[in-house]
Formats: sequence, C-alpha cells, structure tokens
Amino acid sequence: MSSFGLFAGASAIGCAPDESGSLAPRGRAYPGSDVTLVKDELGITHVFAATDADAMFGEGYSMARDRLFEMEMNRRQARGTQAEILGAGAVRGDVGARTFGFAKLGELDVERAAKEAPEDLALVEAWVAGVNRRIEEIERGDASLPYGLRPTELDVTPERWVAADTFAIGKTLAFGLSNTLDFDMLATAIRRVAPDTAAAVPLSLPTFDTAILTGEPAAPPPAPPGPSALELDPTKRVTAEKISFTPVYPRTGSNNWAVDAAHSVNGKPLIAGDPHQALTSPSRLWPTHLNSADAGGTLDVIGFAFVGTPGVQLGHNAHVAWTATTNYADVMDMWDVTSGVGESVVLGGEKHAVVTRSETIHVKGEEDVVVDVQEVPGFGVFLPEKMLPVPSVFLADGAILFNWIGFQGTREGSAYLGIDRSTNIDEFEQAVDLLDVGAVNFVAADEKEITYRVHTHVPDRGDPSARPMPWHVVSAEDPDSFWTRGFLPDDKLPHARAPKEGFLSTANNDPFGFLADGSAEDDPFYYGAAYATGFRAHRIRELIQAKLAQGKMAREDMEEIQRDTRQPLVDTLIPRLSKAIAKVGTTADLAEFEGRADLPALAERLAKWDGRFTRESREAVVFFALQWFAARRVFEGPFTTPLFNAVADASQPYFLGQLRNVLEGRFPGADKLLVGGESKVLLGALDDTAKWLTEEYGGIDAPYTWADVHGAELRASFAGELQRPEIKRDGGIDTINVSDCSFFDGDGAAKGAFTSYDGSVYRFVVAFDASGRPEATIDFSQGTSGEPGDPHFEDANALWAEAGHTHLPFARADVDARGESVVVIGRSP
Repeated sequence: MSSFGLFAGASAIGCAPDESGSLAPRGRAYPGSDVTLVKDELGITHVFAATDADAMFGEGYSMARDRLFEMEMNRRQARGTQAEILGAGAVRGDVGARTFGFAKLGELDVERAAKEAPEDLALVEAWVAGVNRRIEEIERGDASLPYGLRPTELDVTPERWVAADTFAIGKTLAFGLSNTLDFDMLATAIRRVAPDTAAAVPLSLPTFDTAILTGEPAAPPPAPPGPSALELDPTKRVTAEKISFTPVYPRTGSNNWAVDAAHSVNGKPLIAGDPHQALTSPSRLWPTHLNSADAGGTLDVIGFAFVGTPGVQLGHNAHVAWTATTNYADVMDMWDVTSGVGESVVLGGEKHAVVTRSETIHVKGEEDVVVDVQEVPGFGVFLPEKMLPVPSVFLADGAILFNWIGFQGTREGSAYLGIDRSTNIDEFEQAVDLLDVGAVNFVAADEKEITYRVHTHVPDRGDPSARPMPWHVVSAEDPDSFWTRGFLPDDKLPHARAPKEGFLSTANNDPFGFLADGSAEDDPFYYGAAYATGFRAHRIRELIQAKLAQGKMAREDMEEIQRDTRQPLVDTLIPRLSKAIAKVGTTADLAEFEGRADLPALAERLAKWDGRFTRESREAVVFFALQWFAARRVFEGPFTTPLFNAVADASQPYFLGQLRNVLEGRFPGADKLLVGGESKVLLGALDDTAKWLTEEYGGIDAPYTWADVHGAELRASFAGELQRPEIKRDGGIDTINVSDCSFFDGDGAAKGAFTSYDGSVYRFVVAFDASGRPEATIDFSQGTSGEPGDPHFEDANALWAEAGHTHLPFARADVDARGESVVVIGRSP
C-alpha cells in the first residue's frame, strides 16, 4: 500500500549547522548596498533597495524593528516552546505544534527550496539576515528590547533566526488555511452523540445555493441524506452531561470579489478583499512595501505579510492585485484505529511500523510535560488526548490517526515570491500553481482581466458513493480510505477567468455547488464538505448584482459593500415572526401568547428594522437574541443540550445557517424540527427574548444598543500594555463586515456581553489608473508597531472600526510626500 504522510521520505536538511548546532543561513554579507527605509504617516515602512536580496534584507530588518516580540511568539508557536515563557496555559498549543512537527516541516521546506529553487531560498536568507541585523543591534545595546521581551515582562533574549524558522511559521499558517480538522471532529461528535439527528439533518447543507464558480448549485436541492449518514450504528451512541469544544486551530474566513473591466466606471477591473483572522494586539498581519524595481530589480510590491514570514502574501505590485479567502479543500483526514497501537499498527488490513518520539515541553513555573508522539511513516500521526478539543470517546472507539498533505516539504515560499513578481494574470496563475498546501481562493486582476484560481494537492478519495467520505472520522479497517490514488488533477480544481456575469466573488463557500443537496456522497468527486454557511457569499452577490443593475461600479461601491452589516437571516425570520404574531388569538395552539403587549411591540419594531447590525441599533440586540433563542428551541433537543451548547459557542454561524434551512424547508423532514409548529417556535423564541431583555436591562424599552453589548477585543499573547480596551464597531455573525460573537456560553446561559475575537484584520480595495497601475485604499486593525506608546501602536483602530479606507502610497513620489522618517542601512563591510 503506497501513501504519503508525516515526514515521508525526509532526508538531511539543506543548511549547514553553525557552532551551536543550529541551522545557519549560507553566508554572504547583506546588504550589498545602501537600503533606504521610508516610514509613512500610516506607519508603513517602504523599503527601497538596489537588488531583490537587499530589499528582502530591508523588509526583514523593518519587520523586526516593528514586531520582534510578535515574531518571537510566532516562532515559539511553530516550535512548540511557548509554555516555557507563558506557562501552563500554552501547553496544549505546544503539544499540537510538537505533534504536527512544524519545526521539522520548516526544515524540509528549506531542503526542498535548496534543491529546486535556490534563488528563492537566497532571498529568504537575505530576509533572515535583516532580522538578525536588528537582533545584533539589540545585543550591542544600539536598540532596546521590545515590549514583551524585557526583564520586566517575559524576560526573553531572542535567538538569531534561520530560514527554517520562517518556513516553520509558514507551515503553521498553511495548517490553519487547510484546517477542516475541527469541523470533522464536530461532525463526528454529532454523529456519535446524536446519530438520529445526524441521519436526519444534512450537516453540510449550505444556507444559500451560492457556488463560487457559477453562483448556482451544481445539483438541484433537496435530496435525501447521503449513504454515510445512513450507516450509523445506534449502539455507539455516546452520552454526556457536558461537552466543551475548544478548537485545535480556529477556522478563519474572508471575503473577496472582483469586477471586470467592462463593468467598471473607468474601464479597468476593480478588486476587494478582507481577510478574517483572530483579532490580536499587535495584528497578525503587517503592512509592508518592497521596491528594487526602481534600481533594476524585480520587486515592487506592497500589501500585507504574516508576521514572521518574508515578502507580501496579500496585496498588489505594479501590475497585478490579488486577495484571498480560505478555500477549505479537504486535505486532512482522521481514522479510528481500533487494532491497538504498539510497535506496529494495522491499517486497511496491513501491518505498519509505528515510530515513537518523545517531546519534552518546558513549562514556566511547573514541571516539564513529556509527550510521546507516535507516527506511522507515510500515514500520519496519532493525536494525543491532551490536544483534542473533546475527549476521544466522542470521536472514536480507538486511537485517532491524522494525516495532512502538508506533512512534507512544500513550496509556499516560491509561490508567494512568484506572485509578488508577476507582471500579468498568466504569470500570477503560474505562481499560484506552485502551492502544494494551504489552499486559498485567489481573486486577482491586472489592468485587463480578472481571475479566480486555487491550487493545492487534494487527495483523490475515489468514487464518493463507494464508501463514507472523510468529513468525519472514518474506519482504519477500510484500505480504500487511505491516500493511495494520488491527487485530484488540476482540471478538477476550481478555476475561472473572464466570467460571463462580469464579476467573481468568494466567501469560503462551496466552490462547485456540490453540497447543494446536503450530501458529498453523490458528487462526481470529493473535494470538501466544510464550507461557510453562505450568508456572506449570498449577500456579496446580492449587492454586486444590485450595483451592476444600476450601472457601472466604482471604487466607492466596492468600499460600501465592505461596510455592509445586513444579516440575510432577517429576510427569513422576521416575515415569519410577523405572520406568527398575526395568528395569536385565532388558534388555541397559541393561547399562551394572548394578552401580551410586549410581543407584538417587539415584532413590530423588528418588522420596521433595516436588518443592519450598526452600533446605534436597538433592534440588532433584539434580533441577535431572537435568532439564538429560536435556534435553541429548534436544535437543543435533537442535538442534545450539551452538544448544542458546545457547537453554539465554538462555531457561531453554524446553527444560524441551519435555522434558515429548517425555516425554509431546505431538506426533507425539516418541519419535524419545528416542534409544535413554526409559529409556536418563533413566538416562544420571542417570549424568551422579552424575558431576557427584562432580566438584563429592565424591560424591552430600556435604552440598550448594539454598542452597549457588543465590541471587538484584540487579544494579546502576553497581556500587559498590549491588551487594549474593547473597540466598539458595527457588524454581526456572518455579515460582510463580520463580527462573529457568541450569545450562549458553554453552559447554555446568555452572556452579558457579546465580544468578537475575530474579524477583518484589514480591508483592501484596488482600482487601476489610466496607465494600468494599481491604486489601493486600505484600513487595518491596531497599527504597524508592536511597541505600546509608539505613535503607530494603535493609531489605525479608529479608521478600522469605521470600516473606512485611506489611500495606500505606492509610487516613490507619493511615499516621499507622505514620509515621516527615513533610515538608511549602510552596506555590510
């Protein structure tokens, strides 16, 4: 049986060890000539250099100057060494990093780059040299340790960086972009705790039939659930008084769209994007600009880099602009191994050796934690109980074997460097096709056309109807469930160019529309099952179509769409509630709601509401509660109270999407979940809402607003002065201007405050000028600096909270005109 998996085929690392035994970059002196760093009024550093390598050196230096503490934390996250400075609370994350072996995977990426793309590796090493130049300044006392690393905080002296460090960080990012692990675990828990419900409710059914490629489903809904849901064994039902689900790696979302030249005011394309990530202080993304092209190099690119990685991952250069959303191709699988795990294990009827390595995690103030990680070369790694989001009994009868396509040397570094240098859409697509892992929905444009492109290695699982598809834990006894068929060919990956509709849009939704019938088992091939609900995708398409119906679009139209906070569930829930109120007094079934003046008053207020989650809105508070009380009345019984509470707290959009599916009757038997009928369920939820408003605020007419109960918190890995007060902003669950937050806590109680911990870390809109050169407007969270007290530590938040946009300087004259400071780094001796 052939396969691929954890460290398959690993060999010697392609860097020489230094005297300490660490991997050291192959040596040359950087920079080769003076590098000029211009910091503009937004705090963004623009690097001007004579060569590509010197530009990369300047970027590494500048990132370390702004964000060395965050870089250190990200490196420790990848290495699995955060607990030694943060304490016991970081152990679980370190166990995950050691289990997945991100540090080793970074080394494998270096080895592959050294063999296949040494010129790209040289640029990464130049970037590393820039980071180390800043560390050298700190060591000499020419610069201060940044906040967080000082003796009065975590007291950490950063080690010199090597190329494998940044590749390891890139691997953790690719893991997050690949992450279907938590969805698969939730789906498995539902099947084991509530098998009858799993059989009746198509768990992957989207909320709207909005496919990326066509805008319409590939198959007409509805249809009965697929065969995997019918193969459940009721004797394996698991019971629990409480389930707490803590994601292994939080899922991320994003929006992006592009309008082609024929539909824009100036006859050139428009593009917009806003990545949804954890909101942190400092931000996970750092704005940057590298320019060697003015001196004859190939780089003139501006945008955002994930902290700890070189180049620009999202942005534009002098010719092409691009944005991305997470694609959720299924490149992760789990198997229930019931044969026992010792020196060998039986997979698909064949015996395979198990390799065990011991990982020691140092914990600040406590004893070391030792974890034995067990691998099956070529097939993956067993997940330790310590890192599971729920006890293993909710997931499997035996040990859980996990495989990810990223368990090998991959080419993300070369892909993004190629994107940064692309001069047209053809070259952009060629660079995207270098991505082996970390699939994203790229939407890009040059001055002539727009494109949608995805590339990753997706395991070919064969005929979806032949066996249960792996959107849950599957049996290790099935030899055909393992990755023996290679990858899906490129013509089965989602691509589009020059769309007939005149625009492209993605929002983590189903690329093909395969799941429009709620089943992955009847599709022509299996690609994935863990997509977003479709609320944002539907709303984006709705707004673009409305704009185009009125005429051609301009940059301002794109920015307006990014600010939108209307929740499409309003259009399903509120009209039905109004009909239910009208029935009170006409039927004995609703007698309990008669004589209640508060219920008609609330319903009338909601009927007049515009459906927007703005800070000043009172109705947003009412609706927020109403939708959750309705979801609980519909799903708490079928899913069981513990599981409902866990899913509602861990994945806020899920039950709201399923609530619309039930109310709209989007799958057979949906009406059976409306116990007592639709009107009784909705009026009961309205009654729950009125009681909650009275208990929480003193009455339904109390002076509450969305801003009183909702805001965004930018979390810091080390709190102190990095932790800032909550920021009041617009947005709700799965609105375009997103601000997801939980209503219930893990025990099922309504929270007093509904805080968002993730959202759009930046917003980005690009138009092309008359010469075909991209021009961008942006806003972003927090600021460019990681140093509390720095003028650019949190100066960006005011504009970000308003979902505003400001011009991003790119041309040298514009940069110089808006420059605040200039630093020249002299060439190395």
